[in-house]
Amino acid sequence: MNIRFRLAGRVLRPVAMFVCAAVAVLMLSSAARAETPLLLRNPSLSKTNIAFLYANDVWTVSRNGGVARRLTSQDDVVAGPFYSPDGTEIAYSANRHGAVNVYIMSANGGVPRRLTWDNSGRMQRSNLAVGWTPDGKDVLFSSMRYSYSDFDQLYETAADGTGTPVVLPLPSAVDGSISPDGKTLAYVPWLKWEQAWKHYRG
Repeated sequence: MNIRFRLAGRVLRPVAMFVCAAVAVLMLSSAARAETPLLLRNPSLSKTNIAFLYANDVWTVSRNGGVARRLTSQDDVVAGPFYSPDGTEIAYSANRHGAVNVYIMSANGGVPRRLTWDNSGRMQRSNLAVGWTPDGKDVLFSSMRYSYSDFDQLYETAADGTGTPVVLPLPSAVDGSISPDGKTLAYVPWLKWEQAWKHYRG
């Protein structure tokens, strides 16, 4: 009986040590996960909330902090979000079924409304939302839809989904913003190729 007890003790000690080590590893990994920073991109501000892009979906959170709420759930948002001037709607672009198009939805969530219907998907640079007109009636987006070469142009399309997009009178533009009085347009004429690593200094 004494021999059996010693054998059992020898077997139980390594098992107990393994269980303790496994528990310690799990505790450390969960603590590390809790401290991992999140990559929140493209913040857009309204009077009360912040909309942002995380894991290719649109989220919102109060400007005072709190728990963020996910508004989209298809992991396909490629541009935006952008609050409308009155803060009631959010514009963004999503890659659905191989085509990038502009959508808007209520700032409270709900079913998105598609504004562009260009299925060319040219170089994944088609129909990228860049903002709103100051009156909130139109959404600005960049696209290569009618360019004869590899350059973008700025368009505006009605936020209510009526009509067809209208190209702005610029030779080329990938981004732009209209002043609050609607008289001035600041824009970026060309795409910044590989901007994430150019002039990287470590």
